[in-house]
Amino acid sequence: ARAVLTAEPNGKVERVTYVPGQPSGIGFSPDGALMIVSSHDGHLLRLYEGATSILADIGAMYRGALNDMVVDS
Repeated sequence: ARAVLTAEPNGKVERVTYVPGQPSGIGFSPDGALMIVSSHDGHLLRLYEGATSILADIGAMYRGALNDMVVDS
């Protein structure tokens, strides 16, 4: 679905954001922003207060599909 979803114990599922390059790993920055690996376009995205922005673009340096990430303060 190329989306980041939340799921609650009662079965409710909600789309948080759409990621055209297919979401992969996720993490949270120290300020609480959601960070998302966009697998097929080489972007590290940042979702904060409802707005998605490109935090890093490594697509020109790496041509494979990106996956997980590690977050450290």
